[in-house]
Amino acid sequence: MPEENPKSGPHIGDPPPAYLSQIAVRSLVEWALRQGNLGGARRFMGPSRALQGTREHQRVQDSRPAEYLREVPVKRVERIGEVEVTVSGRIDGLWPRESGWLLEEIKTVTPDWDGQARPLHWAQVRIYGFLIALEKDLETLDLQLTYVQLESGELTVFRESATRPELQRFYEQVWAPVSTRLQREIDWRHTRNTSLRAIPFPFPERRPGQSAMIEAVEDAIAEKKRLFVEAPTGIGKTISALFASTLALGKGSMERVIYLTAKTSGRALAEEACQRLRDSGARLKSLTLNAASAVCFTDRPRCDLRECPYALGYYDRFRRAIDDALKVDIWDRRALETLAREHQVCPFALSRDLIDFADIVIADYNHAFDPTSTASGLVGLESRRPYALLVDEAHNLVDRSRTMFSSLLRDAPLRSTAQKAKGSLPKIARALENVAKGFPSTEGAFDPSRRIDLPTPLLQDLKRATETLEAWLAKNEPTPLFDPVLEIYFQILDFQRAVDRMNPRYATTLSATESDRILEIHCLDAAPELRQTLDAGTCAVFFSATLSPARYFTPLLGGSPNDPWLRLASPFPDEALTLFIHDRIDTRFRAREASMSSVATSIKKLVDARPGNHLVFLPSYDYLDRLADAFDGFAPDAFVQRQAPDMDLEAREAFLDAFQSGTEATRVGFATLGGVFGEGVDLVGDRLIAVTVVGVGFPRIGVERELLREYYEQAHGEGFAFAYQIPGMNRVIQAVGRLIRSPSDKGAALLIDTRFREETYQRLFPAWWRPIWASERQARID
Repeated sequence: MPEENPKSGPHIGDPPPAYLSQIAVRSLVEWALRQGNLGGARRFMGPSRALQGTREHQRVQDSRPAEYLREVPVKRVERIGEVEVTVSGRIDGLWPRESGWLLEEIKTVTPDWDGQARPLHWAQVRIYGFLIALEKDLETLDLQLTYVQLESGELTVFRESATRPELQRFYEQVWAPVSTRLQREIDWRHTRNTSLRAIPFPFPERRPGQSAMIEAVEDAIAEKKRLFVEAPTGIGKTISALFASTLALGKGSMERVIYLTAKTSGRALAEEACQRLRDSGARLKSLTLNAASAVCFTDRPRCDLRECPYALGYYDRFRRAIDDALKVDIWDRRALETLAREHQVCPFALSRDLIDFADIVIADYNHAFDPTSTASGLVGLESRRPYALLVDEAHNLVDRSRTMFSSLLRDAPLRSTAQKAKGSLPKIARALENVAKGFPSTEGAFDPSRRIDLPTPLLQDLKRATETLEAWLAKNEPTPLFDPVLEIYFQILDFQRAVDRMNPRYATTLSATESDRILEIHCLDAAPELRQTLDAGTCAVFFSATLSPARYFTPLLGGSPNDPWLRLASPFPDEALTLFIHDRIDTRFRAREASMSSVATSIKKLVDARPGNHLVFLPSYDYLDRLADAFDGFAPDAFVQRQAPDMDLEAREAFLDAFQSGTEATRVGFATLGGVFGEGVDLVGDRLIAVTVVGVGFPRIGVERELLREYYEQAHGEGFAFAYQIPGMNRVIQAVGRLIRSPSDKGAALLIDTRFREETYQRLFPAWWRPIWASERQARID
């Protein structure tokens, strides 16, 4: 019998959530009336232009008479069934004159503006006009739409007079489709919550530890906390986290679940879990976000909104696409592409517009945390709904987050683009040349492993280049140089933003090749940046099989010492995993050639003792190829296959598909530690019967790792452990975790390295490991 949920209870009646009880005038207008192309009338609008627009906006307000009222709040309460919805906004200016009241809305435009007033802008002005007419009991008033030219400051004014009945008719026309949409959301929320209050756990019984995890996740969401869960591979973390979150959805503890994962395999597991919840009676709309390049229908190297047929007229067709999408509950990649083709709309833009309607969003870490690719409306202040973050395989977020907030700038592309622009765009060429000239010199005593300071003139040239390129790009001139300049602009802008974030948690290095110089800003600790996103959500749950030690993961993932932790024991019997440790072979880099034969022989003994499907994990591709060659000579009858660098999805699937169940042949796959096959791979039963890990999984020694070691030595007194030892052992544990994936799985793992005998490594072993040292029980391997 399904285990009953002790926390579910009768539906007493929910108060309307805040996200359904208020709507801004601008959103009201856009929901009802937006038309035209994706991206609007402009192709480019940079961030500094937005800041300049704010300044111009204020300048116009400052130029008005003393009696001019600025930023005047207005609102109106509408009722949809039992739900009250407040329509609110802020009027730029309200001017009481002898001839009557004048309402002004101010908009900024770039040089490519065609001189025509935008219908959406007029709609916004008229809605404001109706609201203020009601508030002040006005029968008529003048409406003014003022456009400010960013480059020149020139004003263009459009004005009309309107009566209150006219404005009321317009308002009702705009409100009608919006109220229909809100009613649909209210009805869906009731349907969803009713189904979730009665949902059973979607398996006949829970594995040991799942009930504890479900309760802990529910409590974390209800109490708005951050929770860290370390549980062995195979315990069912994904379904436990999502089941608990759906229960919280039904209670109104939050209104959206955002499931974040590092890899495609993680997204697939989350989609499968969502379907299991539906099969158990849950009504849930789930959306899977993909990168724009992954779902684009065109074969162009970059998106061009001016020519793409799925972008042109997007807002004329997207409402019908959304209406059809709302008829189903699954918006995965296949469903989105089908909808997008049917309605001739951009699939990536459609997925972004469906965020508002989704109960569960499955996405990559980048969509929530990366400042260059966050999905609008998913997290932070942009999100209409309060949300909970579920961070799967959370150990991956440490390195991924550092990458998100790091940046680099290369000298060669700057000079190349400057050369192309020299004839027709001399200002652009000069700005790029100045940045390139400002790179520090690599001559003399130069140690790339040490921090360098960015010269002040370079910082000034970067700022000037950003402004110069942005001003030209805003003109949207049709020229072959537009795309190259745009690309280099985004590189400079990303680097400039990293410069603005610089503090002791960042380091800058300079390296050089024969034809290029590379400036890199390394984020060594992204915890404060992660915390900004975490603070905006209802709660966050980090879960993984490798979240130890807490002293490492808690601060690096933006947690605090008071955050609750849950550590779960293995749900499988001890005898399911036979773990051998061969601690008499040195696999350090300097000893690899001498120990190659011994390592290959040890693997051969395990293969001979346990015929079937094996995986061998190595610290590098070079070592992988050499060891695979050596093993092939020892075991000519075994099928040997190798992971290759940059394998595409089809090649990765072919690699895994070769590990079939029920075969009498012996297959040995060689893969890299920390690579695509080192975690998130499910080879259940006899599809995988043994794993060998060679080495302790150290990340590659290099400039960035040495900077990390130095930083964490100063910050925590554990530079070597934080930079190398703990990340390395996490890779080892993840690789061993590929072996036991279900209660019926049994298998053997072999770890080879002398360092495993050291206490500092053994302290990092999972509590459920029961190692057999090869020196004591060599016969068990043989």
